Amino acid sequence: MNARSPITAPIVRTPSRLRPADNYARAVTAVAFGKANRISAEAAFRQLFGTDDEVTPVLIRAAVSGATLGNTSWAGALASQAVGDFMGALGPVSAASALFNRAMRVSFPNAHSSITVPGYTASAGGASFVGEGQPIPARSLTISAPVLTPRKVAAISVLTREMLEYGNAEPVIRAALVENTGLALDAAMFGTAAAGTAPAGLRNGVTGLTPTAGGGIHAMTRDLGALAAAVVAAPGEHVKILFNSNPAFPYPVLASGALPSGTVLAIAANALAVAVGVRPEIDVAEESALHLDDAPAQIASGSTVAAPVISVFQTGQIALRTILQADWVLRAPGAVAWVANVTW
Repeated sequence: MNARSPITAPIVRTPSRLRPADNYARAVTAVAFGKANRISAEAAFRQLFGTDDEVTPVLIRAAVSGATLGNTSWAGALASQAVGDFMGALGPVSAASALFNRAMRVSFPNAHSSITVPGYTASAGGASFVGEGQPIPARSLTISAPVLTPRKVAAISVLTREMLEYGNAEPVIRAALVENTGLALDAAMFGTAAAGTAPAGLRNGVTGLTPTAGGGIHAMTRDLGALAAAVVAAPGEHVKILFNSNPAFPYPVLASGALPSGTVLAIAANALAVAVGVRPEIDVAEESALHLDDAPAQIASGSTVAAPVISVFQTGQIALRTILQADWVLRAPGAVAWVANVTW
């Protein structure tokens, strides 16, 4: 039996400054590359990236060994920052990613702890000018309603050994992470489903506005005026808004393929709270059977066998599993408005 040759990979020198999201992508890459070569993730990291990057190895140890980082140490903050930055760096694939960067963002101390965040109610009475020696107005924040609960965002990507060869490991892994996670976040965040396994969609319980009839710029102006906040639109309407709106339009306009055509959504981003877990989970398997479906079932249940099923061992592939903790909640009623079937 011939010994399997190791995958070749030149060292990628560390740029002078890496984003925390880059550390997360590198950690996942090292775990996958190490499994494929029968070496530790730490050894794979050194082979891929050298020794200039001191941050990613800490994240690797947390993700692989299950070390507890849910404490006040710098390591816990590091892992949380890496995962949070990754969520906010999904780029054009995800409009939800852009909202993560604009919302109140906190971290789960562990996989079982919920976080209560202050309710948001804009009021001019929250602060005021006072005279010398006069009492200062005091305002109590609402801490009773909005609660963030850890929810699992998981993905399995199947890769061939060839995808990891010749220095291509990091861009291939990064693309798989971004595409899987970004689209899933958008589908959940901009949907109408109630909270369950996933957080409640931002349109849940919110009645859509009536679109303006007649079409054209006039109808678009009326609809956007009724929405008046950070705007997320289906791709077609996104382009129309960008082409026809005034350059001084004061709100960011984002595109999401998760929205049906003709749908435009507006969100008061400062009334949105998001949370991410402090420890990602990264695992790789070469001997698993997988049901390749967006809604997977058990491989076998009684006399029913799922299809299609592949063996990653038989096909010489690698299954990469990533699990993150995330949740979002609105801190105020009326923070979301949306309209469907626009006429423009």
